[in-house]
Amino acid sequence: MRDIFVGENLRGAVSLAMTPDNLLWIATGADAAAQDPMSLGGKVMRLKDDGTVPADNPFVGKAGYRPEIYTMGHRSSMGLAVHPVSGEVYLSEMGPNGGDEINLLKPGRNYGWPLVSLGRTYPGPWQAKVSEPTHAGFEPPLLYWMPAISVSGLTFYTGDALPKWKGDLFVGGVRYGEVPGTGRLDRILLNDRLEELRRESLLGELHQRIRDVKQGPDGMLYVATDEPRAPSCAFTGRALTRRECSVRQRQRDELAGVAGRSRRHQDVLLAADGVAHRQSGLPETQVHLPENLAGALVVRARNMLPPSLATNMPAPSPANSSDLVTSRPARSSCPVRGITMP
Repeated sequence: MRDIFVGENLRGAVSLAMTPDNLLWIATGADAAAQDPMSLGGKVMRLKDDGTVPADNPFVGKAGYRPEIYTMGHRSSMGLAVHPVSGEVYLSEMGPNGGDEINLLKPGRNYGWPLVSLGRTYPGPWQAKVSEPTHAGFEPPLLYWMPAISVSGLTFYTGDALPKWKGDLFVGGVRYGEVPGTGRLDRILLNDRLEELRRESLLGELHQRIRDVKQGPDGMLYVATDEPRAPSCAFTGRALTRRECSVRQRQRDELAGVAGRSRRHQDVLLAADGVAHRQSGLPETQVHLPENLAGALVVRARNMLPPSLATNMPAPSPANSSDLVTSRPARSSCPVRGITMP
């Protein structure tokens, strides 16, 4: 094992990605150093997998610039994602008081921080020190949030388990508008020209700080939080059988032990199988979904789970099974509108 990159005077979040051409992308954050071409802070770097610099990097041979740099002017680089079709690289960048961004990385471009931003400084004035938000003179963001959601990781969904979401961009958020307990997952539909058509917020009712989202090899979306324990819910048109409740009760007890040992990076799985429930409180409400949502989404908490949590989940039972759990009135709402659970 050897070091292929050693940072110099870097601070804050660092994000990594590999593109299909075996190039390593490293995104860093900074304040004033983001505009210094001889600093690696506030930059996205592009390297070969042995740490050397590709000959086609935009600043190779340019006096006064580090050759590792691909783009500059970044504040806080929270995640990198590679587009599954184009191979282009996207960066999620946390703004100050507002102004979170998703940036499409273009060679040699300057994204403006700290000279411009679509957000305000924490005392209140606009970051760009003018009377309105502006990105004039610098590469504009592809997407932005005002107020901020404190963006985290991001991914493009390519699986078959959630076919209506195929091709959509998913972006995690730690909190909305600086308010604790307002983390969420945003789903963004883009057209072929990368213009935003629709934005939907998911999982807000879980009140979790969502740190990352990734697609697994099973076609599901896995969402990581940094809370001590992540609640879970799942959506279907049927109730749990007694056998399923028994298994999930055991899983819940095991999960409670896991949560006591590890307080960070709980995973939440978005799937497409069934049953409204919370891992921390077994379901007793039979849920009836609108037809267009039935079987659309499942969320399960996973974090260093014992093997039984992955292997002992019973197969779904028919909706007319004779041993369905007795339902009771719902008491709170689920993250998907129109779906309730206890």
